[in-house]
Amino acid sequence: MAPLREAMAEDQGARLLPVAAVATTGTISTGAINPLRAIGGIAREHGVWFHVDGAYGLPRLLDGLADPAIVDQHKRLGPPSA
Repeated sequence: MAPLREAMAEDQGARLLPVAAVATTGTISTGAINPLRAIGGIAREHGVWFHVDGAYGLPRLLDGLADPAIVDQHKRLGPPSA
């Protein structure tokens, strides 16, 4: 998670305002899942919004890690990847 911490610090050092960190819990093509606790912790440290796309892993959002909880039901049906 060092690259995310470094990017946030670099932006803040340049007087830019980071507003969000975005992660995924199950991409459509590969099912990849980001380390939510680590990313969420960094988002909280920097006071930014933490958004998680919960394509396949929506239950992982239920523990309050992410700020929004949005469900795209079509993703849960397993559409073919492009």
